[in-house]
Amino acid sequence: MAVERRDTFRVRPATREPIRVELVGSGMLEVGEVVDISEGGVGVHLEGMTGDDFAHRDLELVITFPGSTGVYVRGVVRSVRAETGCVLGIQFTNLPAKALDAIRGYVTGRGRRHSGNFKVG
Repeated sequence: MAVERRDTFRVRPATREPIRVELVGSGMLEVGEVVDISEGGVGVHLEGMTGDDFAHRDLELVITFPGSTGVYVRGVVRSVRAETGCVLGIQFTNLPAKALDAIRGYVTGRGRRHSGNFKVG
């Protein structure tokens, strides 16, 4: 069993506030939903797909947080798991400042609402 170590705090979106993600890669465009997100990466659920074509693939993403416009990010698929479709584990690469601010704001806000006592270091 491999132990996974993450350096960033990860949150799950509220069920009533799904986060839409558009994935663009060479010759493909897919729309999915965020499963979890951190400053380091995002888990994206794609309905009705196996995910076999995504492993280690570079992607461009547009993540649309509730009540805001979408932010553009790039990432690489680090993991694929089957789960009523598939869930891609995508690590962000070269995050633009605007995207980092939006992600950090969402994660911090969601962490505070979820735990009631959340500090950002």
